[in-house]
Parts: sequence; C-alpha cells; structure tokens
Amino acid sequence: MTTIVYTRQSLDKTGLAAGVERQLAESLELAERRGIEIERVLSDNDLSATTGKTRPAFEELLKFVESGTVDRVVVWHVDRLYRTLKDLTRITEIAKVHGLDILTVQAGDIDLSTPSGRMVASMLGSVATYEGEHRTARQRAAFKQRAEAGEWHFAHRPFGYKRVDGAVVIVEHEAAILRELFQRYYEGESRHSLVRDLNKRGILTAMGKSWSITQLRAVLGNERYAGYASYKGERTGMGNWVPIIDPETYDRYVSAAASRKAVTTTFSREATSLLSGLITCAECESTCYRRQRKGTDQHGDKVYEYACAVNRCVSMNANAADKAVTDEVVSALLFMPSSAIPGESTASPLEALTASLASVLERRGELVSLVTSGVLKASDVAAELAELNAEEERLTTVKNAHMRENVASDVLQGIRGDLLSGGRVDLSDAVEAKKRIRARFLDMTLPRRRELVRLTVELRLGKVTAEKRLDIRHIAAVGLVEE
Repeated sequence: MTTIVYTRQSLDKTGLAAGVERQLAESLELAERRGIEIERVLSDNDLSATTGKTRPAFEELLKFVESGTVDRVVVWHVDRLYRTLKDLTRITEIAKVHGLDILTVQAGDIDLSTPSGRMVASMLGSVATYEGEHRTARQRAAFKQRAEAGEWHFAHRPFGYKRVDGAVVIVEHEAAILRELFQRYYEGESRHSLVRDLNKRGILTAMGKSWSITQLRAVLGNERYAGYASYKGERTGMGNWVPIIDPETYDRYVSAAASRKAVTTTFSREATSLLSGLITCAECESTCYRRQRKGTDQHGDKVYEYACAVNRCVSMNANAADKAVTDEVVSALLFMPSSAIPGESTASPLEALTASLASVLERRGELVSLVTSGVLKASDVAAELAELNAEEERLTTVKNAHMRENVASDVLQGIRGDLLSGGRVDLSDAVEAKKRIRARFLDMTLPRRRELVRLTVELRLGKVTAEKRLDIRHIAAVGLVEE
C-alpha cells in the first residue's frame, strides 16, 4: 500500500509551523512502529478546515486517492483531515470506489471502504464539527467581552502597534508613517499612489511583506488607530491603548473615502491630474473631476476632460484647462504683492502641539480604562472628559492651521524667493522672470503644483463660450508693487 502523511494547523501564530511539525513527528513515529513506509508528506499550515478556503495539500491528497496512487493516509487525528461533513462526504465517495485507510495517532484506524468504517468516520466528524462550532461560539463571546472592556485582541500584530507584557504599545516609527498616510490621503492622494510610494521606500507591512491596495485600505479603515474599541465592525467604546491618530483625523479619512466612493468610477478622484477636484461647476456647485472621453485624438492618444461629476452639467478639455490655469498661476506669482505671501515660518510649534495633543489623548485613555475596569464611575470622570475633548478639539484646530500655513509659506516663498528682490518686479525682466517661474512650477511634484493652484486661484466651470468657459479668479490681490 502507498501511504501519505497529512498534517494541518488552523492558525500559525509564530510563522514557524511548529504545530504541523509536532503532528508530523508523532505520525512518523506511528508509521515506524507499524513498519509502514511513508512515500510523501502533505501539509496545510495556517489553514482552517471550516472557513471554506481551499486547502491545496488536501486537494492534492484527494487527487492521489482518486487516481489510485494512494490508498492509506496517516494523520494525527481525523479532525486534521476533515472538520465538516462536506469534506467527509468528498473523502468517503472517493474511498467507496478506490478504497482508503485512515491511520490516526489519537483515534485508531478507519477503513472508509467499509460501512462500519464510514459510520465511525461520520461519528468522529460530527464530534469534530460540534467541537469546532462550540469553540467558535466561546471565542466570539470572549472577543466581544474584551472589546466591551476596551481591550484589543489580535492574532497578528497590527501595523503601528505591538504587545509588550500584555499591553498594546505604539511602534513609533510605524506610527509616524501611519499619520503621514492619513494626512496624504485626506489631501487628495490616492491609495494606489500611497502603495507605490511605500513599496518604493522599502517600507514593509507588519507581516514583513510588500503593501497592496487591500492591505492599505484595511489599515486606514481600522478605527482602533483612533482609540475606538470595536467588535465585528461595531464600536463598543474607547480602547485602553494610546491612539496613533485623533478621532477627528479618522473621521476625516472616513468622510474622504466615502465621498470618493460616491463618485462614479468613470471619474478620477485621484491626484493624477493638475485640476481634478479643484474646479467647481458653476451650474450646480458640484465638484468637477477628470475623466476619459470616448475615442482618441488625431494622434491616437487618449482624451481627458474635467466634468461635473454629479449632474454632468459642464465639461472642458483637460489639456486646455491645465494650460489656462498654469498661465494664470504663473502670472499671479509674478505680480503678487509680498504682503499677500505668507511669511517664512519661524520655529514651528507643531512638535509642541503634537506632544500636547498626545498627552490629552493619553489622559483620556487612562480615564476610559479606569471606567471600563470598574475603578471609577462614568459620572466621576464626565467633567474631566468633557474638558479633555474640548482641549483636543482646540489643539487639533490650531495644529491644522499651522500645518496649512507652513505649506503655503514653503510653496510661495520657495518659488519666488530667488526670482524677485525686495518684493518688487523688475518690469524690464518680467518676461524672463515669467519663464523662470513657469519652469520652476512645472518642475514641482504634482501634489505641490496642486497646492499652489489652491493657494492662488479659484476655478469655476460654466456653460458659456469656449473661450470663457473656465472662470479663473485670483485668491490673493494681484497688482504690480509700486517702486
């Protein structure tokens, strides 16, 4: 008889396959005691037999039995081979035709070619199914209870956190990356762009793998980073760990993600073009985004346009709009008075604000933990929690304002600093200065060019003549600075 050893482990917490190795050792010991020669070893590590996921080694085993090349399998217990009646039925139907003996370390021998053997297998299968379902019910109840107590249970380490002596603590360098990702997504960058950047920089997931869109979406959508405890997608209160981001940042992400999803897929909300999302429809006040038009141009290239994404009121060729806005931005920068430019930032208070905000969130987490553990009543900490929430809102508002001001100062000062002297334009060299500003603008990364557009002009697209369809209004006062 040709014999195969089959091993399986549902959850490999360490990644070392220690469970299947132990099963294999005892199965080989059984085979040696009975003088059985093993032809092959098949193993499904970190795969449950009840979730419906394909088990490659199990499927390979069935093919061997069905082809008649294997007629005996050694397992540690039958629940390693099957845990559902569906899998048992598949095995027995094949065994009726080709014959199959199952040798187990824990439950004796089973001959599936006989009625009594199939009866024993069915009984053991029913017991295994009951035990699995009962264990799952207990685990779910325990997980829910932990979530309601503000605890965070995880089998695999989440990006940004680790467990130390039973407590969930922040991994600082990963936390900094997370805050960066939330901010960049909120500012308009797409998940695809973020994934490309993470992989280009060699930043790995918590499991040590490259990033994918699915993984990034799951990470950014995890409300536990904002300190919320939850069970099966429902919030159960505040967690007893220190959050990496504040609730406002998470809520902004959720809002941004929902608004992007609401737009039909024919429109691009990703920051892959200069003006997508920056133009307002003059007819219905909706936002215009870039989309691909049907057909191609005379050179066979794809044609894009900016169009109202809600009511399809207006549209305009994307290349023409980009050129018109670029011209206006360059002119605005050339003739903008120095008083309209944000001053150069001095010592940034962002670090102090961030530290203060973290302190507020940490104190709030401590109070929530004391309440959930029963040390204090909710009424005992209500007043202080209200003060902490108000302080969090104030600090977040101030922090966001400073971040915005720093971006504006950096962009505007940087592009004009080496071109103009004392805030005055030399009219005799205005043409050359304009060329240099345009070249500098076009050399910028797309996100910085988009930020510069936001800072200098307002854009409205209406139903008028082609020449005046796009209304471009300068945000800052424009005019020559007097000598």
